[in-house]
Amino acid sequence: MTQQQDTDQAPSTTVPLIDPVDNSSVPKELKLDSLTRTQIIGYGVGHFLNDLAGACWFNYLLYFLKNVVFVDFANSGFYAGLVLLSGQLADGIATPIVGYYSDKVNTRIGQRTPWYIFGTLTVTIAFLFLFQKCLLCQWFGDYSEGMMTFYYVFFPSLSNVGWAATQVSHMSLVPSLTLSRKQRDTLNSLRNTFSYIANVYCLVVAFIIFLVVKEVYTQFTLLGFLSVGLGFCTSMFFLCTVPEKKLVNDVLN
Repeated sequence: MTQQQDTDQAPSTTVPLIDPVDNSSVPKELKLDSLTRTQIIGYGVGHFLNDLAGACWFNYLLYFLKNVVFVDFANSGFYAGLVLLSGQLADGIATPIVGYYSDKVNTRIGQRTPWYIFGTLTVTIAFLFLFQKCLLCQWFGDYSEGMMTFYYVFFPSLSNVGWAATQVSHMSLVPSLTLSRKQRDTLNSLRNTFSYIANVYCLVVAFIIFLVVKEVYTQFTLLGFLSVGLGFCTSMFFLCTVPEKKLVNDVLN
C-alpha cells in the first residue's frame, strides 16, 4: 500500500510514518513535527503517575491488604485477592472502551487530552484513599467485613479505570505528534525509561519510610501520598508542555 493511501485512510489526527533517513517523500506542506526538547521530556513524564501507582500496586498492595487491612479476618488472603482481581477486571473492561471512544470523540483540546485529564484525576483521588485506613468505616462506624471489602474493592477498581484512561490516551498520542520514526522511538523510549525510574523511586522511598516510620498505616499512607503527589506534578507538566491540538495541527497543516 502506498504512503498516499495510508494517509487517506488514517484518522484525522493520526499522521503517516516517515523514515527520517529518507524524507524525500514528505510533502512540502507537511513537517515531521514541531516538538521541542521540553515537549519531548514532557511527553516522557506523562505516564509517570501511572508508573508510580503501578509500582506501589504490584509491590506493596497485596502485603498491605493481607497483613494490615484484613489481618484480623479469617480469610484475609481471599479478601486481598478479591481486591486485586476487581482492579484488574476494571482495567480490562475500561481499556477497550477508552480506546474506542477516544477515537470517536474530538474536542477543542484534542482527542486524547480529555481522557488523560479524566484518568489523572481518577487515579490521584482513588489512590489517596487506597493506602490508608477505611475512611468509610470510620465515618459510618461500621468495621464489618462487608464495609471494608466494599471500600477496598471500590477504590482500586476506580483507580484502574483511571489508569486505563491515562495509559491509552498517552500511548495513542505518539502517532499524532510526529511523522518521524526516530522521534516516535525517542518518545516511547523516554516513556519506558521513566517507568523504570518510577519503580526505583517507589522502592527507595518505601525503604526509607519503613525504616523511619513505625506505625504501619502511616507507612503506607506516606508511600501513597509521596508517589501520587510526584506523579500528579509530572502529569501537570505534561499537560502544560504538550498541547495536543496545537502540535497535531502543526504536523497536519
